[in-house]
Amino acid sequence: MMVDPLARLLPPPAAWNDPLFRTDARAVKWGVSWMVLRGRVFRWGVQMLLVLAVSMLLLAVFRWNDLTNAGFGPIGSYYYYTPLSFLGEFIAMAFVGSIALNLILDFVGISGALGTISNDFNMRRSDLIRTSLLRPTQIVEAKHKVAQVRVLRMTVRSLWGRVWIVVLIAAAGLWSLLDSWFSYRGPALFPTIATGIIGALTAITYIMEPYWRMRAVTSLGVALSARTMHGASATLNAGFSLIAFWIGQIVVISGLAFVLQLTFTFYVGEDWIAFALLFAYWGIITATIYAFYARIVRSSLYQAAHRLATMDN
Repeated sequence: MMVDPLARLLPPPAAWNDPLFRTDARAVKWGVSWMVLRGRVFRWGVQMLLVLAVSMLLLAVFRWNDLTNAGFGPIGSYYYYTPLSFLGEFIAMAFVGSIALNLILDFVGISGALGTISNDFNMRRSDLIRTSLLRPTQIVEAKHKVAQVRVLRMTVRSLWGRVWIVVLIAAAGLWSLLDSWFSYRGPALFPTIATGIIGALTAITYIMEPYWRMRAVTSLGVALSARTMHGASATLNAGFSLIAFWIGQIVVISGLAFVLQLTFTFYVGEDWIAFALLFAYWGIITATIYAFYARIVRSSLYQAAHRLATMDN
């Protein structure tokens, strides 16, 4: 059976057999069925590729003089702006843009989840749901999946954008490596392979982070939807929740940076020791990011289920 990594980011096909999930998911244009959603994933990937291509073209137009006049400047000056320099500049700008997209993803994610539970109460459908045999945890889980479907377009576009950025980074790295091999004796084999392995692992974390983040933010929205039934107060609470979420991230990142920088002063004389340290850094950073988001998901969904279970008390 062929492995489909993109399909693992979507709700399972069996989710559409759940009437509670199916009713809300089909209200979303791309949530009619699993196959429709799966097809949209590739379409969003192509759209992000076009966005990056157009952005690169615009930067090339802006930098045309530098690209065509490399090595020539004002009298007495010299600069060297190669196509590889241009690619590096574009990658840096795209990377910063991909990080900035997280803020948009946060707003879209929590907004898409706010009405998942409260709408049922406002539209007088809550009694029908509570008379079913579904447990509060099952209801909350279905609503969380609905919230993820609602914001999946923004999430997948962010993921695809990062995939294409990683492809550009790999191309630039290969270009630089080949240039060094043809210009002079290239780098040693082990550092090159080790750098490639660490780079690939870091790329996986970089690509998956928006998906982990989306799950955390939508779970916050589901928890708020279970507690707040009115739009104005829900929006206000969502704003405060996002601020607390960002503060928590800053605290985690600051603490992680402080712990890791303590080891930077150690002298590393062997390549394999440096590789081991870099692998440990990647493991610690990835585990911390994932644990932070997973903790928010568990806590938020538990609060939402507890709220539903005690709502009549």
